Amino acid sequence: MSEMESNKTCVENDCNHSMKRKKGVRNVEEYKCQRIKRARLQGKEYANYRRNVVKTKSTTESCRCARKCYDKIDIAQRGKLLDAIHSFSCKNEQDIYLQGLLDAVPIKHRRPRNGDKSGKRSSSFTFHVVIQERRVKVCKKAFIQLYGVSAKRVRRLQTLLLCGQTPKDMRGQQNNRKSVPVGDVQAIKDHISSFPVKISHHASKEYKYLDAQLDIKKMHTLFKEKFPDCKVKYSFYYKIFRENFNLHFGRPQIDTCGECEQLKVKIKNPNLNECAKRVAMAELAIHERRSNKFYTSMKDTKHICKNNDSVLGLTFDYMQNISLPCIPVQELFYYRQLSVFPFAIHNLKTDEASLFLYHEGQANKGPNETCSFLHKYISDNVPPCVKELHLYGDACGGQNKNNCMVRFLLSLTDTNRFDIIIHRFPIRGHSYLACDRDFALVKRVLKKTDRYYVPMEVC
Repeated sequence: MSEMESNKTCVENDCNHSMKRKKGVRNVEEYKCQRIKRARLQGKEYANYRRNVVKTKSTTESCRCARKCYDKIDIAQRGKLLDAIHSFSCKNEQDIYLQGLLDAVPIKHRRPRNGDKSGKRSSSFTFHVVIQERRVKVCKKAFIQLYGVSAKRVRRLQTLLLCGQTPKDMRGQQNNRKSVPVGDVQAIKDHISSFPVKISHHASKEYKYLDAQLDIKKMHTLFKEKFPDCKVKYSFYYKIFRENFNLHFGRPQIDTCGECEQLKVKIKNPNLNECAKRVAMAELAIHERRSNKFYTSMKDTKHICKNNDSVLGLTFDYMQNISLPCIPVQELFYYRQLSVFPFAIHNLKTDEASLFLYHEGQANKGPNETCSFLHKYISDNVPPCVKELHLYGDACGGQNKNNCMVRFLLSLTDTNRFDIIIHRFPIRGHSYLACDRDFALVKRVLKKTDRYYVPMEVC
């Protein structure tokens, strides 16, 4: 292979490593500087920053000394010596190992040079290699050839040995005036982590969202106000946010409330007068307060459940229908498929969910099925000490908000199973329950499955 082809091969290998990374994930080990560092440490061929090929050092040259140190060691032992030095994980470990093979000895005979009778060298050195767990004395050139190191590196180890110091790699440790202090970097991370996040209910993956009114520019401004002494530019703040956090702004709007959308359109309408806009803003504020009462009561019930054994809260709802069979065949879109109905009951006290699964050939999606599932769950999972039951479900007239459900709950109180049953209904469009998070987990698993044919596979 020619030198040009070799360079081209190395360039292509570098391009293979520069794949698009996932947002918020840093592949530090795949950085070019780290790959070069590993190749030099292991004595392998690599492409430098200019994309020129740096070949492995040749270790086949004889030392040509009187004792023939290099020639006395066979090829198998030479390979073991190179493997031993390349087995270390960092340069510091290699230097400590090599320094242990050097011995400083006093000079026995001095020759005056250039009229200086004292001489400049304070001591001489002996070099050793480890063969079969035994130190064998060799000359300096054989030592360099056998371990594949440079003469400059050996001189540095000799100097440190005379000073009684342990070798330490100081490359890249210089103080750069442009570098940001570690404390400021940690302050940026803590500041970004201090913002509250929300997790989407209906997303196929678990995404964390910041408030929609925020952006990185505003977050950087807030950071400068909180830490006026930290001279951090926006570009560096953005870099920390991009490389260390996988956060999004706002949340995807799914199944929104129709009344909220209508009032927001009125507020933004440039043709309406200010009086009509103020009325719409007041109506929107009242509507949001009414909808928040449902979530506030659910949080209060969850807090009471965990401190009082006689109170229990349950949320229940139907998941979106699952069509069977699920196979990637285009003609299946025009065929009638079997619908499977998943029904979930979430316990607010234990944060555990129970799912019931059946298909349309077994039953419908009406009040009788909903009452049957509640009766089954209460009989099997609710202890007799619970006397106050709080139920949370959507205001669907065909399943929850009807005469059949009211009579079923009255039967539970008439038989003294419960003293109090409170059934709360949310405003339409504001009915996000704990069951929706359970359904999101199910959808994530189903999305990863290409084919399922029968309800038992879904189960």
